[in-house]
Amino acid sequence: MLQLFILSIVLIVGAYVIATIVITSRREQLVTSMGNTLSPTDLRYFAASLESLAEILVRIILPVVPFLVIGIVLLGFLISSRDISITFILLCVARCLLIVVPLLVAVAYLTLLERKVMASMQRRKGPNVVGLYGLLQPLCDGLKLFLKETILPTSAHKVIFVLAPIMTFFLAVCG
Repeated sequence: MLQLFILSIVLIVGAYVIATIVITSRREQLVTSMGNTLSPTDLRYFAASLESLAEILVRIILPVVPFLVIGIVLLGFLISSRDISITFILLCVARCLLIVVPLLVAVAYLTLLERKVMASMQRRKGPNVVGLYGLLQPLCDGLKLFLKETILPTSAHKVIFVLAPIMTFFLAVCG
């Protein structure tokens, strides 16, 4: 069990090093190698898209890895200590995902519908930039939400500033 934990920590640190050091240097190599084939405007867009991919890796994918590793370690400990089959646990997780994921997607597309209806009432085009008729707009909105920079005011108490919305959400869900 300890060996699995040490291996997971090594993998997390290795993935972070790869994401921060290797991807940035490789991005610069790709941009310079494409300099002859792309126009300057396209080259800036290409560099920005590579920067976005690196940010997605560092801010979204890598923070999830420790939780996955800890969950797998705890799952292995739970299974080895009790008489619970892995299929039972996987079925429970699949059932939860079958309920939660369609609800999240429905809320995202209902928000898109609301934005389009408000745009039609104001006699203007709604969100129609991303994808066919704007159908990828909820995906882009979610991606923008995850990539937004966290701003902490210098005069604010940092712990209270971060914990207050979490506690409010928790109390609203419990009530």
